[in-house]
Amino acid sequence: MRPYQLLFDSGVWYLFGFSEERNATRIFSLSRMADARRTDRAFVLPENFRYADSAGDSYFGVFIGLEKTRFAVECRGEAAVFATERQWAADQKNAGIDGGVKMEFTSSQYDKVLRWVLSCGRDALPLEPARLVADWKMHVKEMRKLAAG
Repeated sequence: MRPYQLLFDSGVWYLFGFSEERNATRIFSLSRMADARRTDRAFVLPENFRYADSAGDSYFGVFIGLEKTRFAVECRGEAAVFATERQWAADQKNAGIDGGVKMEFTSSQYDKVLRWVLSCGRDALPLEPARLVADWKMHVKEMRKLAAG
């Protein structure tokens, strides 16, 4: 593999690079790698390389998807603070709403966005896309079952 960049996310180190075996860029978890060896082979980083380009200019973490999606999330409390203090995507737009912030952005990191919305608990309400709303509702329903015992 041709190592392009080390990435740190949620306490785990990853290596982003070009896999010669798969003839494509991939992300590898360092903790799962075995028998890694340095070779004398050299390579040149692609011109104007930026990991953020691979992540669709969104910054929710290491994982990337193939499809960019438009998101809208109503944020209150701590989530509103996060929305206004952090840049989650290059095209992020925040609009003040009664008691909070409506955050809109595009990302190719669907699973990371869902995880972030769920981690905000009652302070984040997904509005778009319909898939995010449905997945969030399913998780809330399952958590309700667990809480009821």
